Amino acid sequence: MKNIQDKKLEETIKNLIEDPINKMGYILVDVKFTTEEAYEGERALVITIDKSNSGKGITIDDCAKVSRRIGKILDKADLIKESYILEVSSPGVKETVTLPEWNEE
Repeated sequence: MKNIQDKKLEETIKNLIEDPINKMGYILVDVKFTTEEAYEGERALVITIDKSNSGKGITIDDCAKVSRRIGKILDKADLIKESYILEVSSPGVKETVTLPEWNEE
């Protein structure tokens, strides 16, 4: 179960990076600050993005571009005091639809 500090941090980060991500032509789908087996016990900030109304999927180049941009923003804001892994990824085909506009036909 996620603690309240992590939830507040996720919300603060979301507010900080959503506009820059949108200006790059992407949608911020999710922000998750987590410790999972996949990260071998290290903390990870997982940012999930998608393309706005393009009908095309996210590429690794898209993820790298967004990672570089938000990495600078996060470094400057200095919100996370511990070491962490920054991961930017696409929702993938198995992800649950969480944005209202994804349900529009």
